[in-house]
Amino acid sequence: VDVGTDRNGLLPSSSIIEAQSSGSIGGRRSLEVGQRVSVWVSSKHPDGSFELSIGKAMKDPDRSAFADLAKTGKFIKGTVQTLTLHGAFVQVPSPVAPANLIDGLIRQADAPGIDSMRPGQKVQVRVKFIDERQNRVFFTTAPPAK
Repeated sequence: VDVGTDRNGLLPSSSIIEAQSSGSIGGRRSLEVGQRVSVWVSSKHPDGSFELSIGKAMKDPDRSAFADLAKTGKFIKGTVQTLTLHGAFVQVPSPVAPANLIDGLIRQADAPGIDSMRPGQKVQVRVKFIDERQNRVFFTTAPPAK
């Protein structure tokens, strides 16, 4: 899958099979070369490659818990995974099930000092907002507005 960042990502067959059974690939029973699909990054590897998935990035309990964190402005600990032109991908434990790790993006404008961040670095982030349509969480390192 061409993810549009000068990198390719692997969409495992298990994800495709799951999407076929749930109807997540536009009602089709199979994928075709050149077909556009909505995917999310399920993991990033040290070599910079991505593993992708079709379906939900967050389960409903995670989404609700992150929405609650967005309201409170509470900071949570995360780990920088990768840096891109768009910002830094950070992995945080799910507020519901800490063993589940959720990836989110800190956009350039939402993190003073983002240029000094490095993969593996521990950071304090808070939930800025959740894009429910895209099923993504966005973080910031800035304190809540007073």
